Amino acid sequence: MAFDIESMKRELTGLTEAELLKIVTLEREEYRLETVDFATGELKRRGFGEITEQHLEEQRAAVEEDERESLTGLGGWLILVGFNLVFFTFSYGWELLEVSATIAFEGIQFWLNGSSDHPLWMPSLVFEITAMSVLTLAGIALIWLYFRRSWRFPQLYVALITADLLHRLVFIALVGIIQRSGAAFDEGTVLGIFRSVVFLLIWGAYMKSSKRVGNTFVRGAPVTPAPPPVPCPTAAARSGP
Repeated sequence: MAFDIESMKRELTGLTEAELLKIVTLEREEYRLETVDFATGELKRRGFGEITEQHLEEQRAAVEEDERESLTGLGGWLILVGFNLVFFTFSYGWELLEVSATIAFEGIQFWLNGSSDHPLWMPSLVFEITAMSVLTLAGIALIWLYFRRSWRFPQLYVALITADLLHRLVFIALVGIIQRSGAAFDEGTVLGIFRSVVFLLIWGAYMKSSKRVGNTFVRGAPVTPAPPPVPCPTAAARSGP
């Protein structure tokens, strides 16, 4: 298709000054030379002189601000983070209720069930109940931080899924020792651990590098104080004896 100069001129004439500046500064490589030249002429016709470095910096700042605003909020992949956090908390809470109800209604002997001769059985039971309680409470706290958009959320979320992985590894190891067999490390268990490791790596990297995460979770962040002004050597010399 042939380049329609008249159509281009009509289109550029209808643009705002900020849009024209963007064409002749940040996006000039994306347009034909005729388009950039006409946009420059249109700016001069509206009272602009030479397109200075200040104009370029202003456009860069505007683009960065637009990008920041478009990548802010609990959208995008953060929706999956929130869904996983709610599911994680519900799963641990439900499992904790089931364990507590079984102990309450059937007695502790149900859990011993012939394994009372092993010294690690009771510690493993206490460890599991304690870990589920802590992870459930941590999940509830992180749900609150998630919707509050707290600056602490990204690091604490990574800490939570790391703690979940460590909990699974420790419990599987304890069960394997108690059972004195490799049944605890069957194919399904190993696959589950592998998925947890991949999950941790993916979401850990996302929390660290995502612009949306950095723009969203800012509430309550400490403000870095501005460095004190450096005294001018000339002024110091004047104030001397």
